[in-house]
Amino acid sequence: VVSFEDSHGRLLLRDENRNLLANKDLENFYTITQEFTATGHGFYGLGQHPGFYNYNGSEITLIQRNWDVAIPILVSSSGYAIMWDNYSMTRVKIEKIGHATSRVKWWSEAAEGIDYYLLYGPSLDEVIAAYRWLTGPAPLLPKWAYGYWQSRERYKSQEELVAVAREFRRRGIPIDVIVQDWMYWGKYGWNAFKFDEESYPDPRKMVEDIHALDMHMLISIWPIFGEETQVYKEMLKRGFILPGTRCYDPYNSEAGQLYWEYIKNSFFNIGVDGWWLDATEPETGLGWSSFYTPMRETRTAMGPGAYYLNTFSLMTTKAVYEGQRSVSDKRVVVLTRSSFLGQQRYSAITLSLIHI
Repeated sequence: VVSFEDSHGRLLLRDENRNLLANKDLENFYTITQEFTATGHGFYGLGQHPGFYNYNGSEITLIQRNWDVAIPILVSSSGYAIMWDNYSMTRVKIEKIGHATSRVKWWSEAAEGIDYYLLYGPSLDEVIAAYRWLTGPAPLLPKWAYGYWQSRERYKSQEELVAVAREFRRRGIPIDVIVQDWMYWGKYGWNAFKFDEESYPDPRKMVEDIHALDMHMLISIWPIFGEETQVYKEMLKRGFILPGTRCYDPYNSEAGQLYWEYIKNSFFNIGVDGWWLDATEPETGLGWSSFYTPMRETRTAMGPGAYYLNTFSLMTTKAVYEGQRSVSDKRVVVLTRSSFLGQQRYSAITLSLIHI
């Protein structure tokens, strides 16, 4: 039994039981379980799970979905955190067993072993500092990214987007960012990295008009492509599509570089300021409400999809961040709806979703 105590000898966490079973579907991997006795009135973190705040008395499944963000770090009100170093589908169950004491059980579907970190404060600021020391610092965003962002589902033309931006200025409403959501590709097919000229006749001028209003522009970009698009055909030809999906493989560094090249040539070179990397769960075609996605059954360039299940967002933000920094010293702005341990080092902002 391993126990962690503070400098006064007070128990923080006790490692009680662990179990490793051979994974019946993945050779050389285990399904793992780890139980702790943990102190604290409240337990927080784990990413984003609408309807939950204090997880004491709850069970949460960590799997990336449209409205769920899976980050395996659990923060105790007693001034420490458990960082569970595993990428696969994970469950966390917390049962209150006494005054300020709970049983915390972690289960992960695929692992090479059991690996976790205890991060001690005792202040929560110090806990977060330890987390960032382990997983990477968060780069500063440009000043404009801290202002008001305007988005909707969706601006359907160049004329509409610029007109809305001008109306904000006419009314004297402070605004720094306007976002072009999906479907701008029109006849070219899903996520074709092109503007349909029927609705967006001059994309470069559109961005120039936004900049002339002292605003900045983000654009929605997806990791999946219509099979009719040029980008899909090139990715497929070069072996950069995850098997069984229409999604590119960011675990392959060359695929990530090609993904950035399309972004650069289509958007960065005309002045677009930042990237809404949408559907980074990834949404791979089964619908955003499905529990499992083909990501679990596929094989990435680094290994089984089931093992790397929750890390797609980390890898695709890495590709875009490193791609932009390789050609420019401009600060990177990435917006995503998924996240994972360490993703902050790629200037990634995770959006909050509330389903009503």
